[in-house]
Amino acid sequence: MMPIRDEMLYEEIGRAWLYFDSWREKIFAGYLSVLAALAFAFSKSPSIPIRTAVFAFAVVVSGVFWMLDFRTTQLINLCQAAGEKMAESKGFYGELNQRRFEKAHRVSFGVAVSVLVSSVIATGVVGCLVSMLRWGRWAEEVGIWWSFIAVALAGGVFWVLHSYAHNRWLEERENYKKRLSKQASGSQNKHNVS
Repeated sequence: MMPIRDEMLYEEIGRAWLYFDSWREKIFAGYLSVLAALAFAFSKSPSIPIRTAVFAFAVVVSGVFWMLDFRTTQLINLCQAAGEKMAESKGFYGELNQRRFEKAHRVSFGVAVSVLVSSVIATGVVGCLVSMLRWGRWAEEVGIWWSFIAVALAGGVFWVLHSYAHNRWLEERENYKKRLSKQASGSQNKHNVS
């Protein structure tokens, strides 16, 4: 069996990190492209069934996008953790993790994604409801209160998505702190033996 040199392994982690980061960008660009296509379809068709389908599809695509983005972020974080472990908290990955775990950031890529996805899901759900009411001729006039429902729904969806992501971040931060304390006690034991 051929042994793997640490330098080669560290480089491989870097390539994996870049690969997952590029996928995150591609997924985001794809999501925006699909939303643009849906907006175009909505604007070109006055048909209520087609508009209802557009809203429903926007909800589904948003949910799938959020899951893909969340999983890709987890893979990026795993690469960072592995790189940091190899470099013993020194270097690029150690710095990234230190900044990531020192405090919860209110403004981040993940928060921005959650805001966007929440807004699209809320708009899609309310759009479906309004379209179905118009389709069934239950409501010819749509009042302003649907806008308030959409905002409240967006807030609720954001809270759910952000809470889930934040709880995962808390778990990862706890594991990070444990890893740091193990490294500190391990290096302290090395110094005591010397």
